Amino acid sequence: MSLGTHAPPRHAQARAAAAPGVKLGAAARPNGTSGRHGDKMLPRLIGRLAVGWTLIHEMYFYYCFTAMIFMTRLFTIKISALLLIWMTAVICLNALVHLYELNDPVVAVITHPLTLEFIFGVAIGILSNKNVAAFAMSALLAGAIIFAIVLRLFGDALSSVDDRNWRRAILVGMPWASIVYGLVG
Repeated sequence: MSLGTHAPPRHAQARAAAAPGVKLGAAARPNGTSGRHGDKMLPRLIGRLAVGWTLIHEMYFYYCFTAMIFMTRLFTIKISALLLIWMTAVICLNALVHLYELNDPVVAVITHPLTLEFIFGVAIGILSNKNVAAFAMSALLAGAIIFAIVLRLFGDALSSVDDRNWRRAILVGMPWASIVYGLVG
């Protein structure tokens, strides 16, 4: 090896191996923006991890759900009631966050519409564990039809994930919850 010809540093190799248009050093944003307004969910510590925002949200969900399980053991309250309270809190708190223009990243995770999709999944799990399959086929068909309509009318709903946009949670999350319930039931 002569002077001037040496292997590039590892971070340069990683950048070269990344998908076109992906900057490993830049924070990935859930709504696809590149500006500073799209990173409310992203603490600066994970700016190099492209899927960091989803991992933060998953950990938040696991923390809340674990707390709910403990609450059902300590108090005589059903998990379904806690899920309904959580869903209502997310919706109401999200409205307050935007009304008062709060920009805290922790609050952004707590009030993010994506939480509803996690709650839908838990509801499906509860129904599945209780062997409630009476409406499974109807839910599967209705979910598939509604999702097909959503794709036809709102094709961009799949790509819209941000803290102000409830379109994905409603237009994609709800039909897919019906589809998954139909498949599980």
